[in-house]
Amino acid sequence: MNKPYAIFLDDDRIPEDSPIPLPLLEWIIIRSYDDFTKLILAEGLPGAISFDHDMDPTAYQEYHRMWKSNKTINYDNIKEKTGYHCAKWLVEYCLSKKLPLPAYFIHSFNPVGRVNIEYVLKNYENQNVRN
Repeated sequence: MNKPYAIFLDDDRIPEDSPIPLPLLEWIIIRSYDDFTKLILAEGLPGAISFDHDMDPTAYQEYHRMWKSNKTINYDNIKEKTGYHCAKWLVEYCLSKKLPLPAYFIHSFNPVGRVNIEYVLKNYENQNVRN
């Protein structure tokens, strides 16, 4: 893949169904953490990434359980890695290669998961501004 590309990370939706407006890009739909990491390792950083959080039914179940307890997500209760895990991996990848993050969007309906993804990405951006 020689031209810039964009990743739409979601287990179910397509870019046209995103709950937030996305730029008109050539989105590659990625449905799992493994496919996310494999694509970036093979092709390098995309120009943009749009993140969903919940990537399988156990994430949805954990989200609903969380609302009945302490409003945090216990990632140990989720079988499939989430968009949060993808964001953490992306930060490690960029850190190891001394690269800035690509443009990103978070289209997840899970408000706590969205905040967790945003925290990881913003924290990396803020650290890079200081360095």
